[in-house]
Amino acid sequence: MHELAVCHVGAKHGSTIGFVEKYETGVLVARVQAPLENQHIGDVVHAVVLDPVKGECRYTGLIGGVSDEHVSVVVQELVAQNQRRSCARASYSAACIGVLERVPTNEAIRLSVVDVSASGIRFASPTALDHGDVVRLSLPVDAGSVDLRARVLRIEEATWGWRYGCDLLDLSEPTREALFRLVLRLQREEARARADR
Repeated sequence: MHELAVCHVGAKHGSTIGFVEKYETGVLVARVQAPLENQHIGDVVHAVVLDPVKGECRYTGLIGGVSDEHVSVVVQELVAQNQRRSCARASYSAACIGVLERVPTNEAIRLSVVDVSASGIRFASPTALDHGDVVRLSLPVDAGSVDLRARVLRIEEATWGWRYGCDLLDLSEPTREALFRLVLRLQREEARARADR
């Protein structure tokens, strides 16, 4: 459970971020970017895990082990779980040309991606779309791209046009994994930026 999910471990004298390597039999092991300094076995810690499926999970526990690269937390309690979204989402800015699948002709539309998850996407566009419309797009991911089909579920007015919340259709497993890795990377970058402020 929680494997590869972004996590933040905080203690009385400091905090660090990283990702969950494993969580079993009540012990959460996090690989961290920086050591959790001045901490000892038995010290109280709080761990926040951003799980793509379970949402944000907050734990309290005791340090079971600490090194330069790892922190082990003996979990005492799940304090809170926020499952507002079935899949973790991250801000992502990318401009694309999409194709609106409408009979009798397909129409090219401009869109700007706002955020993404492994099962959905939100974008802004000056083109008016309807609930249920399907847009094909090629989303830039790292050095390549993934081809997506997005079905409009939510519509809200934006400064220049509309914002659309969509679910993703007919995802292959490699595409879903590429999106999952993208979201994890973006969440780590967001967590690092928050920690640096």
